[in-house]
Amino acid sequence: MNVMIAMSRPQSADTISSILAGSMEIHTAFAQNDLQKQLTAKGDKLDYLVVDEELYQNTYPWFWISNLLQATSPNTKLIVIISEQTDSLYKEIIKRLALDLKFSIIPSLLTLDELAKEIRARVLNKPVVKEKADKGKVISFMSSAPKDGATTIAISAAYTIAAKTNKKIILVDLNLKSPEIRDHLGLKMDKGYSVIQADCDSGSLDSNMLLRACDQDKSFGNLYILTGIQRREWAEKFTLEEIESLIKVARETFDLVLIDIHTFPDQAATVKVAKEADERYVVVQPIVTSYQSSWHDWFTNVWHHHGFSEKDFQLILNRDSKEAMSTFSIERSMGTKIVANVPNVGNGMGIKAINEGLPLVMTDHEEVTPFKQSIEEFCLGLASRLDIELDGSTQLRGKWYKRILKRG
Repeated sequence: MNVMIAMSRPQSADTISSILAGSMEIHTAFAQNDLQKQLTAKGDKLDYLVVDEELYQNTYPWFWISNLLQATSPNTKLIVIISEQTDSLYKEIIKRLALDLKFSIIPSLLTLDELAKEIRARVLNKPVVKEKADKGKVISFMSSAPKDGATTIAISAAYTIAAKTNKKIILVDLNLKSPEIRDHLGLKMDKGYSVIQADCDSGSLDSNMLLRACDQDKSFGNLYILTGIQRREWAEKFTLEEIESLIKVARETFDLVLIDIHTFPDQAATVKVAKEADERYVVVQPIVTSYQSSWHDWFTNVWHHHGFSEKDFQLILNRDSKEAMSTFSIERSMGTKIVANVPNVGNGMGIKAINEGLPLVMTDHEEVTPFKQSIEEFCLGLASRLDIELDGSTQLRGKWYKRILKRG
């Protein structure tokens, strides 16, 4: 089996080649001129030509794809790896070309290991079988538009479930452009993701390191909180491998991993968490800018190109006043179902809770009762689907709740 791998980054090509070596003969090219020379010499002998789109970032796809097909045998199968930098228009053009010219594409935002497995699967015609995690379940929360309330919902769910089970739970802030869990809970800055970022990046993270980086609520001995970074401009510098390392160790360490991610899927953390999650929740408000404009733009131009369908997400309708847009209209617009209706909390109670560093679900005011009930109903349904037994008699402790953080 003769396979040519053409990528702009030699280290990536070498890593993939070493993973694939053994079952096939691998050739590599790292620039357009290098690839063209090799195709002139042996293009008609190749069984597969795998090309990273980054190699042709300054050339229109219909030009270079046509040239590659002309330089190889009619029996050579072309595989194009979509670049992370490609905008939605060019992604759509390449998809249309793939249908017309009979070549296959591999989506962007895969780790090198995932990419190598995908290439091997295409070449050997054996689908990639994703290993099912027998450890902790990962649940992601994101807002349809900024400030729709995903952080509040994620915190509320974490505290509600922690109060009703002995399972180990971690709440993770990977909302890199708006890391607000620390502020919501009034936590100090001596712990959090920055403590273990280098370990995630190097792949050396282990359970003990993760636990030491977490704040732990002493009132709930089973609840751990990994707060986010404070350098928001670093959001797009995070790598897929870094996030994968964190999720892997979190699954091994905890029974339930709740992750707050950003609205915009223009960074590795948001997309990787969504791909790895066992359940994905989009928090939406009954406002056109939330359930229509923002969601449609991001889903059509980004999520769709990462292989997601609308049904891969479930909706939580937040700040539901029963007077705004109907549930049916929102579901029809977003293409998926609302699984929880969370009522609006009036009299500034939400703002007051944040300013006091107290989870809204832990407050004891009468105005908050419907909110707490809706969160509890959502958590009961979630726990049932994940086979986690909750104690329905456990009560959250309202205004008598005193947070004492145990420093590890």
